[in-house]
Amino acid sequence: MEAAQQPERQVRGSILLIPSELFMAAKQEAERQGLSLEAYILSLLECQIRQAREEGTGRRG
Repeated sequence: MEAAQQPERQVRGSILLIPSELFMAAKQEAERQGLSLEAYILSLLECQIRQAREEGTGRRG
């Protein structure tokens, strides 16, 4: 299930430092998509992880 569908998911013990311009852009995009900022950031991370895994399996084949 995607992070955006699990708003109750919490990330503990992590600090994410984001430049203010990027933070504001992410906040606006999250609002545009109707997501919390946390859900939006988690969905971006999930997408990057999925993409990295797909690229990793593509190299082996």
